Amino acid sequence: MLRFACVVILLFAGSARVWADSVRLPVIQDNSIVMVDREWSVNAGSSSRIRIKGNQHIVALSFDLAAVQGKTITRAELVCYPAAETISAVTLSTIATPWQEMTSTGLTAGIEGINGWGYPGARFPAVSGGNAFTLVHQSEFELRDGKYHCEVPVDLIHAMTAGVAFGLALHEHETDYGRNPTIFSREQSSKQPYLLVETEDRPADA
Repeated sequence: MLRFACVVILLFAGSARVWADSVRLPVIQDNSIVMVDREWSVNAGSSSRIRIKGNQHIVALSFDLAAVQGKTITRAELVCYPAAETISAVTLSTIATPWQEMTSTGLTAGIEGINGWGYPGARFPAVSGGNAFTLVHQSEFELRDGKYHCEVPVDLIHAMTAGVAFGLALHEHETDYGRNPTIFSREQSSKQPYLLVETEDRPADA
């Protein structure tokens, strides 16, 4: 009798289960936004290594989200490869305006016809880090198996899939400016950053 009851419970649980999938979302743009005197106009979009260093170098990333459009996202993790020094934690935020990898700097998003980030004269901090209604979260950078793993709240991913955010900004917490922490960019073969996202298909209406 007990065995029969267990079988019934397992069958019921199996019928109610929604299958979860893990999807790897590649980075399609990355840049180190430099905010240092006399370097605000520097672009690192073509570099194979991008610096992430306190208030001076904030990494901007955007992703190919096509594989998760219309899906319920249950968990997300940013994965990237260390290139120099160590990173212990970051503040993640969404980016509130479109930008271009090869032309963006601390002074401009690199969008033709707009001299600034989203509006004339705006610098990068105006559209990230909690400004302009951007979402913010602090997360550890856990070094495991030669890669950094960083939990990303699903709300930040949903903001990007909904089209109200245009990537993530990574602000490193350490303030030791004698160091130059860097990660590998998408230009580095086999070591590109990516998002690992777990999704669930929405169940059909009964």
